[in-house]
Amino acid sequence: MPYQLFLLRTFRQFTFIAACLFCAVAQGQSVTIQNGKPLPLTPYLLVLEDASNSLTFEQITQLPFTALEKNIPKLGKRSSTWWAKATLILPKTDNSWYIQVNYPHIKSIHFYSPNKQGAYEELHSGYETFTQEVQSNTQGFAFPLTRQPSNVQTVYFQIASDSPIITPISILDADHLLSNERIKSYAHGAFYGIFAVMGLFNLFIFFSTKDKSYLFYVFYIISIFLFTLSSDGTLRKILPFINPANITYGCNMIMAMGPTIFGALFCQNFLHTRERQPVIHKIFWTIIILCIINILLVLILQPYPFHSSVVVLTLLVIGNAITAGIIALKQHLSIARYFLIAWICLVIGSVVWLLTLMGVIPFNEYSSLSAHTGAALETILLSMALGDRINQIRRENQKIEAEAKAQLEESNRLLAGSNHFKDEFLSVISHELRTPMNGVYGATELLEFTHLDDEQHEHIRTIKRSSNDMLGMVEDILTFTQSEAGTLFQQNEPIELNALLLQLSKNLDMRCTVRGIIYSANIDPNIPPIISSDRSKLVIILSHLLDNAVKFTENGNVTLSVTPLLSAKTNPNNDDGTNTIALRFSIADTGCGVPIEQQKSIFESFKQVDSSLTRRHGGLGIGLALCKRVVDILHGTLTFDSTPGIGTNVSVDLSVGIPESQDTHQLQPTAISIIAPGTRVLVVEDNYVNKLVISGILKKMDLAVFSCSNGQEAVDFANYNEVDLILMDCQMPVMDGYEATRCIRKISGPMAQVPIIAVTANANPGDHLLCLEAGMNDYLKKPITHSLLAEKISKWF
Repeated sequence: MPYQLFLLRTFRQFTFIAACLFCAVAQGQSVTIQNGKPLPLTPYLLVLEDASNSLTFEQITQLPFTALEKNIPKLGKRSSTWWAKATLILPKTDNSWYIQVNYPHIKSIHFYSPNKQGAYEELHSGYETFTQEVQSNTQGFAFPLTRQPSNVQTVYFQIASDSPIITPISILDADHLLSNERIKSYAHGAFYGIFAVMGLFNLFIFFSTKDKSYLFYVFYIISIFLFTLSSDGTLRKILPFINPANITYGCNMIMAMGPTIFGALFCQNFLHTRERQPVIHKIFWTIIILCIINILLVLILQPYPFHSSVVVLTLLVIGNAITAGIIALKQHLSIARYFLIAWICLVIGSVVWLLTLMGVIPFNEYSSLSAHTGAALETILLSMALGDRINQIRRENQKIEAEAKAQLEESNRLLAGSNHFKDEFLSVISHELRTPMNGVYGATELLEFTHLDDEQHEHIRTIKRSSNDMLGMVEDILTFTQSEAGTLFQQNEPIELNALLLQLSKNLDMRCTVRGIIYSANIDPNIPPIISSDRSKLVIILSHLLDNAVKFTENGNVTLSVTPLLSAKTNPNNDDGTNTIALRFSIADTGCGVPIEQQKSIFESFKQVDSSLTRRHGGLGIGLALCKRVVDILHGTLTFDSTPGIGTNVSVDLSVGIPESQDTHQLQPTAISIIAPGTRVLVVEDNYVNKLVISGILKKMDLAVFSCSNGQEAVDFANYNEVDLILMDCQMPVMDGYEATRCIRKISGPMAQVPIIAVTANANPGDHLLCLEAGMNDYLKKPITHSLLAEKISKWF
């Protein structure tokens, strides 16, 4: 009996195994579910094509199914309805199970599964239809399974769509479904957050830099953002006012063209392919044009037959971008490294996603996000590339600035050398011109002590006037040079205004008489008789303006008027608290005037109204420019108003001081004291003519004159002889006047304290100070006259 029972049980087990094998042969390989983790069903699917789109569920259960080729979850023609089935062996647990279809672009999907009674129930979903029984997640649909008394059950799918029919189907329990949903929600939130932050950040940078690359990058981000929303199926859920059925797969294809177009535009602008890679640039434009054509065809052709064109164009852009990045790296464009890595990340993410769809890589919560991860990394790296480009531009600008600074420093060095050479040249010119002028002046004065007739006296006066004109030009050049070098400063002193204007009038009288011009000078009686200002600079301003007025007036009037602008007030800038008054010096003439086109440049250096060979008016062309600079040094203003054919009016507004003492007698030149005859004077001068002239003037004063030709002779003379005064030239051969003075000051005895007056042609501002530092007592600038020399000498006796 036990033996018979054993045989019966063995037969039943064998029968069950044979039945399972028969079912496996008839229905395909069943899949045993070990746990609740997502398990891809693609390798276990059997499929059936319904080309007529008319088969019912009852009919297909009687028809043979075939296995998928190469386990790729992509069915065939979109015009057919496809059926798929899978036999599942579920574990004996109380878990709730779900069949998940991870592709949101299926238009219609019917799911058939047995209920507890064994009868099949139908659930219908798809993007054009949604039922509450079907859970719609971020990337597809989830169909619940009903528990069976038997753990083995076969499920069926009926799929119809306008898109490529891709069926990445998996089975998982409710806990893992919820966990996957949570992970995907967080991942998608992070993904879209990254895109939003990067887009806004770079949009702000575009507004500040106006760089087109940032604008195309922002559009690229927006297009990827929209395409991802569409590709994930999220776009159908966040637009409640639009029927999801209207967001067809064609819309997804149009969205897919956006990243391709703007990605190409971004690459062109970022890598400057027009200049650096013209062939790549043309390929990008070709792809952009094809994308636009593709979009138009999607809108026109329904259904669209060329779905693979989107993939082809996308691959072309990616390949072209990587090629452009490699070429840019070879061109030593450092920003291309981030660019290249970014596109490689996108390629890796896309390839992983495609391999997941093909079943090569298991479909899970991580592999399903590979495309998102690649796109997010690409976005971040492209933003880093843009930032690196800013740094590169900054480095290039710093390099350019450094080079420009070096060039500027070199130019400044050369300019400083040129200015130094110019100053030295002008100093030499001044010295060399003043030296013979001193001979002319001195010889002229000596002639005046002889018996001359009226004609000869007239010739002497002509020589003096010409010499004064020549000396005035030299002074103008030196003053102009000093103003350019910034070594011209204001030095105030009391000035008797009436006497100053009278002296200017004397200088103009003969010229005005010869030209038939009526000259007049008027001073407002409310102006104090004595003012405080820089006499020499005021003379420069007024003499040049008056000279121009007379020069350009053929007949008529030239008028100088001085009027107060404001009443006297205390000047807080003056340390001595003296009062100030604003004066206007106006020079008006009835001359030819200045042409309107030349009035803007009239105060420029070396500008003349007429520079032709037949010009009627001479001059150096620096008079008005010099006036403008001197007025600026005196903190005044110069205004110019001229009407061609009528005349010119030039006004100078200056703020001058008002000394407390207004006694004009204090400004009268003091009487020259009588120098004792026989006073011994040593003349140290290397120029024979100047030495002869100075000695002649001194002899006219009944002084005892000794002479030396250089500083060394003067030192030797002083070691063995005594004199009462030394007139010392500064520039001499063998030993200059500065060194000779230092040596004389070291001599023991009374000669160490002898007064030494510099008589020099050096007229630069620092020359006077150099003389005093060397030990000289006073300074006299050539050319000298009898009266000047007598006045200087009398100060020391």
